[in-house]
Amino acid sequence: MVAAIATQVALEKAWLEAWYVQQYWAAITAELAVDAADSMALTVQGFVTVLDGNDSSNASKAGAVKEANEADTALTLAQSQLAALAADVTSAQATVSELSSRILSAGVEMAELRTLAAADGTSGKLDAQVAKRTAVHSAYVNDGTSGDKGPR
Repeated sequence: MVAAIATQVALEKAWLEAWYVQQYWAAITAELAVDAADSMALTVQGFVTVLDGNDSSNASKAGAVKEANEADTALTLAQSQLAALAADVTSAQATVSELSSRILSAGVEMAELRTLAAADGTSGKLDAQVAKRTAVHSAYVNDGTSGDKGPR
């Protein structure tokens, strides 16, 4: 009876092992079946489809290349706009520098003119010459002689 039980146990162990192996391969077959819902093969096939470029999103190779090209184009445009703005800034700085130079020059000229003709009309170099010439002219006109003395 012990031998019969041992034989039965061995048979049941063999049957159970065969059942586990069969279940294992059934699960592997289901995971590798492309037509089974939620199978690993279907998921991988979806990833391969996306990566092959049959999808236009940026998850695909073609989509990523398209996005990279658009980014390169935008970068080139931005760099050219930046260069144009830098040229405008340089031109504006040159204009400001020129205007500053002119303003300083005009200030120097105004200061020089103030030494020639003062605001009070008496203390400038030209004011003194005008007073002197006016006095000579007045003396000539009022010298006591009458008649035409000619052009002034």
